[in-house]
Amino acid sequence: MRNLLITVLRKELLDASRDRRSLTTLLIVVLFIPLMLFSSLQFAIKKATQDENDSIKIIVQHADQAPTLMAQLKQAGIKVETAVFQDEAQISKRLHDRTVSAVLVLDADYRVSYHAMRPASAVLWFNSAAEQNSKISKVKRLLQRYQRGIAEWRLVAHGVSPSLVMPLDYREYDVADQAERAGSLLGVTFGMLFWAVFSIGTTMIIDTTAGERERRTLELLLAQPVHTWQIIGGKWLAASLLAFTGLFLEMGASHLALLKLPLEEIGMSWQLGAAGLLLILASGIPLCLFASAFTMALAMNTKSFKEAQATVGIAMILPMLPVVIMPMLDLGKQSWMFAIPVFGHGEVVKALAKGQQVLPIEWALLLGVPLLSSALLIGFCIWRMKSERFVVGV
Repeated sequence: MRNLLITVLRKELLDASRDRRSLTTLLIVVLFIPLMLFSSLQFAIKKATQDENDSIKIIVQHADQAPTLMAQLKQAGIKVETAVFQDEAQISKRLHDRTVSAVLVLDADYRVSYHAMRPASAVLWFNSAAEQNSKISKVKRLLQRYQRGIAEWRLVAHGVSPSLVMPLDYREYDVADQAERAGSLLGVTFGMLFWAVFSIGTTMIIDTTAGERERRTLELLLAQPVHTWQIIGGKWLAASLLAFTGLFLEMGASHLALLKLPLEEIGMSWQLGAAGLLLILASGIPLCLFASAFTMALAMNTKSFKEAQATVGIAMILPMLPVVIMPMLDLGKQSWMFAIPVFGHGEVVKALAKGQQVLPIEWALLLGVPLLSSALLIGFCIWRMKSERFVVGV
């Protein structure tokens, strides 16, 4: 009995190795997601280091009216260029050229208003679509400090302590370490790797169910002295093995990419070792079994090969919905979340990357729910395979 199951498994793997579509899907998924991860992080690192190394350049109109402000801007490493604009269109044109980060327009009578202790007009123009938000934020913070300094000096000049109008000594401290920042950002991306197991074996499963039924080769297989559960089991395990192979290659490639990137440039690190990676891969085995069973149940509940392709293609969106929606709900970390396929695996990566422990109940949900769901789905597939309506495509 067991040998027949292995025979079906070997037959399906041999057919998959000859199927260009299955191999192409595996190759695309294995290369695309690690490449996307590497490229996005490399871009983030390049942008962060470029923002730090490149000086900020702004244009100031009537700069001679505020010499103290100009001195503070230069001390902060901001390059100041003076110019006179005739209208707002000239300002917009200069900002859309993206050669400067901002334009600061001071009133022509700024100095008079300043010495008279009246509000002096200063307008900051910037282009929020120019991807210079960090530079613009730095200019804003400097202007706010300058404004606060003037207010404190005027209060002192009138014999009023600045602490009366500033009762709160507000400061900020970020206690998140590099591993925590890495887990928060990369956990979602590694969750995408788990979603890929649903697509890796899709072509193989549709071809071995709906495809074989249309080619009438399924009738020949059922005529052999082999049980239905052995046929279903062999096809299921072959697709699961293909999905796990893709997951293994994805994880390995992504891990190597993260080790090569200078993540410290963006205040992150990747400290997950070999033991952690093996634990993540082990947790992915039940998910691979569930993904194959889920796809097979959908394919066997359709009447044609094209209908199976359309149904499975639409259903592939479902595992991604929790990954997108759950972070928006801001529910925090709760144990029941580990019962959600793909999303729960992303939570495990977050926890391990942060050096946190995963509770036994969370491991039980993460592994038990996909295994139980797989058993139910495979039971449905066996029942479906015994139906003459499925075999003849009615």
